[in-house]
Amino acid sequence: MNLSTLAQLGEFLGGIAVLVTLIYLVVQIRQNTNALKRASARQTSMQNSLALRAQIDHAELSATGFDELTNLSVGERWRFDLIWAMWFQGFEQTLEDERLGLQSSEVTRPYKVITRGILATSNGSRWWDERKVWFNASFQEEIEKLKEEVTSSDLSALSVHRAQTNNMDQ
Repeated sequence: MNLSTLAQLGEFLGGIAVLVTLIYLVVQIRQNTNALKRASARQTSMQNSLALRAQIDHAELSATGFDELTNLSVGERWRFDLIWAMWFQGFEQTLEDERLGLQSSEVTRPYKVITRGILATSNGSRWWDERKVWFNASFQEEIEKLKEEVTSSDLSALSVHRAQTNNMDQ
């Protein structure tokens, strides 16, 4: 073998090495992307659990707020606002993760169902109208779309329970 042949062989092997390195990097990027998606899903699950815990701890406050928002004391209204701001903030982040491809639409579906239930109440819709400036424009647009989709079958379970309880008390 002469020097020219060795140079060509070296160039060929160098090209193969670059190709193998690129394939390795693609595999690593895919694995990293999947790990990020799993971490994001775990974080969303944890946020949902915390939001659910807040709802359980404050179920009566939420039910009263959605039924009689103006009857809440200043402290109750502040707590009510914080509870639901946390809920909507979690939903906002989940939608952003879905937009970025970090979440599937199956993760956002429960948020949409519950949010339509909130918006089905007159005071849930009123709360959103008063507080939507707390959220980014694209999230506001998404919630406005959900408001347009609301039907009477979306009525919040808390409000249905509250109405049934009130009817039994009368």
